[in-house]
Amino acid sequence: ETLPLAAMEAMQFGHALDRILREILLADPAHGPVQLLKVDISDGFYRINLNIDDIPKLGVAFPTKPGEEKLVAFPLVLPMGWKNSPPIFSTGTETAADLANQRLAARVHPAPHRLDDAAETVPSPPPDRVAIKSILKAPKKQVGTAVPTTRDPSLPTRRRAATYIDVFVDDFVALAQQPGNGRRVRRILMHAIDDVFRPLDELDDEFRREPISLKKLLKGIGRAAFNVAGAARRATPVQSHAIALSKKVKSRVNLMRGVHDSLEDFRWLLNDIKRRPTRIAELVPLLAAAEGHHDASGTGAGGVWFPAKHLVPRRAGVLSSMDAEQADRFVRDLGAAKATIAAGVSVGRAKAAETVWEIWQRYCSELGIDPFLEAKTKYQSYKSSHSEYALENLTCGQPPSRPRSIAWKKRDPPPHRVKPLPVQVIRRMANVAMHSRFERTKAVADMTILAFFFLLRPGEYVDTNSESTPFKIEDVNFYIGDTWINPATASEQQLLAATRVTLTFTTQKNGVRGEIIGLCTSGDPIMCPVRAAIRRVLYLRRNGAPVGTPLGRVFPEVGETKADRLQPKHITAAIRDAVKFYGTDLGFLPEDVSARSLRAAGANDLLSSWADRAS
Repeated sequence: ETLPLAAMEAMQFGHALDRILREILLADPAHGPVQLLKVDISDGFYRINLNIDDIPKLGVAFPTKPGEEKLVAFPLVLPMGWKNSPPIFSTGTETAADLANQRLAARVHPAPHRLDDAAETVPSPPPDRVAIKSILKAPKKQVGTAVPTTRDPSLPTRRRAATYIDVFVDDFVALAQQPGNGRRVRRILMHAIDDVFRPLDELDDEFRREPISLKKLLKGIGRAAFNVAGAARRATPVQSHAIALSKKVKSRVNLMRGVHDSLEDFRWLLNDIKRRPTRIAELVPLLAAAEGHHDASGTGAGGVWFPAKHLVPRRAGVLSSMDAEQADRFVRDLGAAKATIAAGVSVGRAKAAETVWEIWQRYCSELGIDPFLEAKTKYQSYKSSHSEYALENLTCGQPPSRPRSIAWKKRDPPPHRVKPLPVQVIRRMANVAMHSRFERTKAVADMTILAFFFLLRPGEYVDTNSESTPFKIEDVNFYIGDTWINPATASEQQLLAATRVTLTFTTQKNGVRGEIIGLCTSGDPIMCPVRAAIRRVLYLRRNGAPVGTPLGRVFPEVGETKADRLQPKHITAAIRDAVKFYGTDLGFLPEDVSARSLRAAGANDLLSSWADRAS
């Protein structure tokens, strides 16, 4: 009975702690310590009313004694246990957090809130400050690296004090810097909560409570009282699990070899956790410090890496800070170390691992020139018989009698490689299409799913005007178990019952002509290659499309005159819109991805799932 209409993507609380720790790490200490405060929603799911017509569907029959009147309870608000309650409630709390962050960014100065006095209440009795200070001043045995006293210079600097609000289901967490800024942040948050969850008024009865939990406010939880230091709190999960085990298990426990091994692993983890505090910087993934490329096999592109543009250099280069004699000794020692490492493997393996820089060094050594090209003695340009290749700025005398085959293209542009898409981006596109009334949006989502699962290039699933043609209706076959069903004549019920889909390669670029590749249902009603193919075939059949019609064809809608050919630009636009929805959490920008990212995304997902590469 439950339709999938709730916004599942609203349940973003799984990464709330990650986002909060990231804001703490990036906060500039020049603006003072980071303070945290917490605001709870009272009564949770019961704050959102149900549609009146849907109330009977969620009624619950109460057991009664024989002869007693039958009782049925009808919930007027979101009930516990219903699959749509968490995403619907999270939509409300995430909306309040979004409103609050928008007002923080706009530097809004809010009016006083009616619960200010309760939020600033000091708990009674007050905590034993003397005892707390004695604990904080007690000497601690520091093992390992000391707590850093200066901020990492490679972290980005912020001109404004940190202000941020996040939510974990019904628990709002806010952070602020600078004295007095915590009150402003708290007021903005509480006003945003009032805008989403109706506050009390004079018409409410005595049983309705404030949406903001007064019980927690009066305990002092709403005060910005938690200063964050440079180290995260340590945990000892082994001890708590051991206590729980001793209380729950009343019989003897057979300590087999596997149990002893597991306990030994937990002892090692406990000792490692106790060795030193865990730094927040070790928990927060930042933008990559170096950028390189490799394919799905994991083999790098020749060992070439480039520093990211956002990095701030810690110090000058090693060689540039040395005199000539020191630099020469450093290069010789480094070369000797590499030679020793190479001697430990076979000759073939050593040559395979040789980097472009090592090849360049060997070539310069043969010519007797400086590999850094810093000795400006003479300018030479060597060109081979192919005019597009040249090696310039060499500092030796006469060019060799015969052009060398090792050379670089004079004006090669850097390769532009797209990044693989995370699965949540494709799921976002599918969810948008499911609620859209535009057929092209639905076609884009379905063809994106097929490209992801079948590892297709753009020319194999959309129209690119190239030698590779997209798959057509006649290239698709469905099966129920091992029984083939004809896509052209089968009923809709038969198609919807299909458990496997196959694609026959004809003129597609990456397949052998006549090769058939099949996939089964994924178990997901949306992210499934079988369901996506069924939706495309049913749509084309309803519009009377012949068997030679591409799967991505979209027929004219109201106000249009001709069918629309699905092209890579449509896929790219939809992908980038979905990436914009997630903001910077994905670690890359919308322009870093395109229709070509789907093939890499599928291959990357196979690699991370340990799929057999030979298959």
